[in-house]
Amino acid sequence: MSSNAGEAVRGFRTNGLGRSTYGGAPGWQLPSRRGKANLPISVGSDRRIRMATWESGLTPPAAAGSSNRPTFGTVRRGYDPAQVLEYLSRVADQVEALQSEVRRLQAERDQRSVAPKEQAPAGQDGYEGVGARVAGLMRAFDEDVERLRRDAQEEAGRIVAEASAEAERVRHEAERLRAEAGTEIERIQVEAKTEANKVRLDAQCQAEEVRVQAAEALREAQKESDKVLSSLASQRQALLGELRAIRDRMLGATRDLEATIEGASAEDPVVVVEDAGAKPRT
Repeated sequence: MSSNAGEAVRGFRTNGLGRSTYGGAPGWQLPSRRGKANLPISVGSDRRIRMATWESGLTPPAAAGSSNRPTFGTVRRGYDPAQVLEYLSRVADQVEALQSEVRRLQAERDQRSVAPKEQAPAGQDGYEGVGARVAGLMRAFDEDVERLRRDAQEEAGRIVAEASAEAERVRHEAERLRAEAGTEIERIQVEAKTEANKVRLDAQCQAEEVRVQAAEALREAQKESDKVLSSLASQRQALLGELRAIRDRMLGATRDLEATIEGASAEDPVVVVEDAGAKPRT
């Protein structure tokens, strides 16, 4: 039984970054520095681990009101790994010392068992005290191991509960962020649509204004053109009238001149000037 206890305690070893595992009971782990290590204990073997910490000279930090139960400072969400490893190292040393003592006592018992019976006084058993002391040591160690197991289970439950709460918080936070993102996206889409409609309406208004201005300019140009054409027509008619009057006056003068010439031809000779330097002829 004591050999099994030594193997169990020696199973505590570090496996990397401050994490300790218990080799004697698969599935049991000490808290890591991050405080998130799984701490289930599954002791399926019938072999009990026994050790007396209160008689071995081991002096771990004790909780108030208890001289046996070790306490460790916490780091974030778990025990301080350095304190736990130091304590387990001392436990392993004490177990090895107890194993040596048990082996010595067993050897001594074996030697005495083969000695003549007359060497022992009648009615006395020299091993009764030794057996009771070893049983007490093993019983105390059993209690310490059971206490450690309960503490580890409580710590595991606490860590699991905290992890679940943290996961739930993260899930709610993610849902909140997703809802906010959806709301923000909808707001941006509404703003974009509103801005697009505003730009479109502004463009339509500007186009309508340009069209109205162009139509007005066209009407003004048409009026001006009509006015110019009307003025030109009036001027044309006036010129035509003046030309007709000049023609009529010229025709009248021509007729008068012909009449004068015809009247004078019978009475006076007509002088025809052919050239400026020539003499007139009759």
